[in-house]
Amino acid sequence: AEATQQQQQAPSNRITGLKKSPLIELILRRHPQETSVDRLKREYLRTSQDMTVRILKVFLGKKLSYFPDSHFQIMTIADDNVVILPDDMTLALVRRDICDDPMNEVIFHYRIFPKPGIDL
Repeated sequence: AEATQQQQQAPSNRITGLKKSPLIELILRRHPQETSVDRLKREYLRTSQDMTVRILKVFLGKKLSYFPDSHFQIMTIADDNVVILPDDMTLALVRRDICDDPMNEVIFHYRIFPKPGIDL
């Protein structure tokens, strides 16, 4: 009985009310025509589905030593159409609204846009 009482009084290391963010699995692949940056060593990612496309660009910039990371363009295919993903969209929304087939992998392609040395 004493052990049970001590366990109940022991402080918890958990933060109450904090939800664990579900994870999303995706493939982040260099666009086939991209030559300005390298491929990632590991294309497969498992990360929080609350991550935004903007944070994914920051990740790419750090991993590939490319600056400014705002030049990355991230896109996916939906119904045979290329969809360029906005910075403020979460990966959960991309999964729900764009890559909505649960049987298919989520595949993102990245490229540099605008191209270096080209003024738009």
